[in-house]
Amino acid sequence: MKAKKIILLTLLIGLSLLVFSGCKTKTPTGNVAKETSSVDVVFYVMSQCPFGTQVEDAFRPVLDKFKDAVNFRLEFIGLKQGDEFKSLHGESEVKGDKVQLCAQKYEPERFMEMVTCMNENAKDIPDNWEDCAKDMDKEKIKACYEGEEGNKLLEESFAKAQKAKAQGSPTMYFGGEVYHGQRDEDGFTRAICRKIDSPLCEGVPQCKTDLECPITEGKIPVCENAGTADAKCTQKEDAKVVMTILSSKNCADCDIPGIGKQLKQIMPNLETKEVYIEDEEGKNLVEKYKVDKVPVVVFSKTIKDTFIWQKQGDKMMKSFDEFDDGLMIKPKMTNAHYFVDDEKRKEFFEEMGIKTGDNRPQIDFFLMAYCPFGNVAEEAIEPVYELLKDKADFNPHYVIYSNYGGEDFCFDKEQKYCSMHGKQELHQDIRELCVAKKIGVKEYFDFALAMNKKCDYKNADSCWEDVAKEVGLDTAKIKKCYDEEAETLLKKEAELNTLYSVQGSPQVFIDGVQYNGPRTSNSYKEALCKAFENAPKECDTKLETNSGNAPAGSCS
Repeated sequence: MKAKKIILLTLLIGLSLLVFSGCKTKTPTGNVAKETSSVDVVFYVMSQCPFGTQVEDAFRPVLDKFKDAVNFRLEFIGLKQGDEFKSLHGESEVKGDKVQLCAQKYEPERFMEMVTCMNENAKDIPDNWEDCAKDMDKEKIKACYEGEEGNKLLEESFAKAQKAKAQGSPTMYFGGEVYHGQRDEDGFTRAICRKIDSPLCEGVPQCKTDLECPITEGKIPVCENAGTADAKCTQKEDAKVVMTILSSKNCADCDIPGIGKQLKQIMPNLETKEVYIEDEEGKNLVEKYKVDKVPVVVFSKTIKDTFIWQKQGDKMMKSFDEFDDGLMIKPKMTNAHYFVDDEKRKEFFEEMGIKTGDNRPQIDFFLMAYCPFGNVAEEAIEPVYELLKDKADFNPHYVIYSNYGGEDFCFDKEQKYCSMHGKQELHQDIRELCVAKKIGVKEYFDFALAMNKKCDYKNADSCWEDVAKEVGLDTAKIKKCYDEEAETLLKKEAELNTLYSVQGSPQVFIDGVQYNGPRTSNSYKEALCKAFENAPKECDTKLETNSGNAPAGSCS
């Protein structure tokens, strides 16, 4: 979605998936004549992602049933940086992706037998592939997997996933259209039967949920008599709604990308207005709705007459404040952070530790030690540090969640300090903070970049010390900091996460303003140089790095 900072947008789109789909089917659903006897199906996944393995397992019996009527392909989500491949779950997942691609090439009729067998013990991927290959041509698969051919297949697969904008596992396409239906055998069967003419589709319901029905401009798709032999897709009129986005002309990061387009999928007669606090209409809205920070989003009262509200209004109301003539999304849901009052804004910057007017901008970057997207960002920022380290302040930070994942993901029993990829990632976050604060930012980059290449979230605790010694760090100093200051550091990071409204990795801020540009060294440099009152001559230097094609995904 990835205006990832917009929590309500996630909620509303999530609700829409419970009600109906935003994808457009080319033909009516159900047992009507189809133009084709086969359908292309592509799953974009990560080999160790539990959500990806679940849909693979659920799709396997459908494949077995429809056989040649389904042209199925697995592709994988990740990125290539220089000569290295990176995936969310580390090196083992990269290898798992690669061996499954090789099996797909050399055993196209049976490779899913190997995949679903490997899924039974996904933590053992890729080491369990040979036991699962059984009677397959293991020699060809192995030569591919261990050789350059496997690397080429993986690079091509990652590129296909990026082209398809598949940032989440699983992202599924049936007949070229994104699938949002039920992730089970019945749901997949209905999706196929909406595309092909086959005796196997006799008696298959036309639809079971609203999201399986096609969209007509300005109307709402509804599945009547859902799941029965009489099920049919119909289109209903929906109420007209006006959505007003109140923002500031002076706020560089107050946009809410794609909200109108996304919400039009669930409110097809939505009209969007943009109003600014500097204008008369904006000032009136600030007073009427008692707005102290923007951006905020206000809907006309007619939102209560929409189909989505009739279906999910009780759940949605929790996210709104109601007024006489409209409903406003709770400001925390829209990441409202830019103060309407200038004095309050200055006080807030002071609380964040941001100084302005001193011709020394600061860049704060929030990461996870083993988020591949965050690794790309810090590796792109490092050359900027080398160029401008005497002219600007570089502050590494870490994304801290609370009550996330249980004890295997958290530092403390109360689970106030947790990390997405588990305890070892959190431990590494602390060690890298210790290096930055006790030794230096240059040494932080040396350490963090070396750790990105030589260790992962599964072995960081046993791997870090050798890496630290290799880059010339005092490991005793790091251990002392860890033992004595870990919780203090985590507490401060958690507070900064809240102040900056951090949701995922990476998020980068320049003088408190979120950066949303490309993740390249030169782009970061250009943004930082704009924050100088008088830019130094170093800003004329153009930086070239291998991060130029870094995808805009995140760990969040």
